[in-house]
Amino acid sequence: MGLAEDWDRVVLQALNSLIPVYDRMNSVMSMGKDKRWREAGIRLAIREGDFVLDAGCGPGVMTEVLASVHRNVKSLLYDSLFSMLEAARSRVAGVSSGAVRGVFETMPFSSGVFDAVMMGYSFRDARDMRAALEEISRVIRDGGRMLIVDIAKPDNRLIRLSVGFYWRVVVPFLALLVARKYWRKYSVLYITYRRLPTNSQLRALVGEYFESVTVYTQMLGGSLILIAERPRRQ
Repeated sequence: MGLAEDWDRVVLQALNSLIPVYDRMNSVMSMGKDKRWREAGIRLAIREGDFVLDAGCGPGVMTEVLASVHRNVKSLLYDSLFSMLEAARSRVAGVSSGAVRGVFETMPFSSGVFDAVMMGYSFRDARDMRAALEEISRVIRDGGRMLIVDIAKPDNRLIRLSVGFYWRVVVPFLALLVARKYWRKYSVLYITYRRLPTNSQLRALVGEYFESVTVYTQMLGGSLILIAERPRRQ
């Protein structure tokens, strides 16, 4: 599960060029709810005093929302794209504790160093979700938490087809209206949706590495907040 050989096309070729329209299109694609869902996930999963890895941080939206919710937290920005890290550092200057470039599947951090790892609309871009979860669980301390806020693939086949139509046809059309010259880049996002596991499959996969996996869905199951906790050693 993951983008596999499509990773370069989606991440390096498409996402790398979308910074100028990233926020506007996220708002349009989520019908104005993306920041509300980010905030809801953060309130459920992140606690005051946590040291948080903002994995796949993009231009820093999750850390920005985190700072608006909690005052006493530290975040570390982490992304595979230098352009995104630069945008994030400018956006949350004084809030994050630093920025590191890297991918989900091989993280340059010690085991158990973070209280939580949060991913806002980025876990879907993992090259290999199983390898990513193994690494994410490794860098979270015992009893720590993982937060995923992302698009999702409903279990119901008819709804899944409808959501797929939205990503394949409607999103590129909206991008043509809103993002103008960038609209072709948004057409590749359907690849991301196509390669997603269904919501129940994702929950089962996360459950192999975490316990107490809780999933909240919106938009008929086309968007989710997933919170999972690392087991505590006895």
